[in-house]
Amino acid sequence: MKLFFTAAFTLISFFAAAQERKYLDTNWQIVLDSSSAKYYEEVAFSGSGANAIKTNRTYTMAGQLIKEESSNEKTRFMAGGSKEWFEDGKIAKTSNYVNGSLEGEFRSYYKTGELRRIDIYKDGKLIQGKCLTKAGADTTYYPHETSAEFPGGAQGFIRYLNNTLKYPAAAKKNYIQGKVLVQFVVNPDGSLSGTRISRPGDADLDAEALRVVSQMPNWKPAVKEGERVSQRMVIPVNFSLDRR
Repeated sequence: MKLFFTAAFTLISFFAAAQERKYLDTNWQIVLDSSSAKYYEEVAFSGSGANAIKTNRTYTMAGQLIKEESSNEKTRFMAGGSKEWFEDGKIAKTSNYVNGSLEGEFRSYYKTGELRRIDIYKDGKLIQGKCLTKAGADTTYYPHETSAEFPGGAQGFIRYLNNTLKYPAAAKKNYIQGKVLVQFVVNPDGSLSGTRISRPGDADLDAEALRVVSQMPNWKPAVKEGERVSQRMVIPVNFSLDRR
């Protein structure tokens, strides 16, 4: 019997249902109790049919709008303008999407209000970009953001998984297969927190996936505008068996 383990990295995005308010903590994870929430998210709809648009708005618990983005309700692709604000109400970022891809100008700003960068995108690809100092002078270009990464990248993670993951005996005996989604936060120092099963399934597969993820070494943290930031991740771990 041959065993196969595979994994991939994705970012989690949570979308509110119609007329429903969802509460989020400091790591943007959904919480049920508003007393432990840092933000809340609401949704609105406009248009109809193929042109139906869903707009998500995120607020601080004090009611300050900090994020607004829209998507096509049919395709689920982001569409139109997207904006983010700092918690004091100053603009933080503006961008535009067509069929889920960045298109045209992407602008970001310092917390003090000065323009920080102008990037130009075409079909989701960066065509040109410029970074500015607070005084408005050109400075060395750096990416707007980079995702958190396991040491050695995706291939390094797969090697770690193959060397560490053990197919549970009971699951193997009963030919139980499946995908386990493990969610966690990569903190600015690279450490992990909030590790949990996102979609519970077979208890043995869940426990093994959780064990392996909990023992991972520190990651390379995400970077946004030159500063290390927390990033929420989910790893789908596939358990599959081959009878050959």
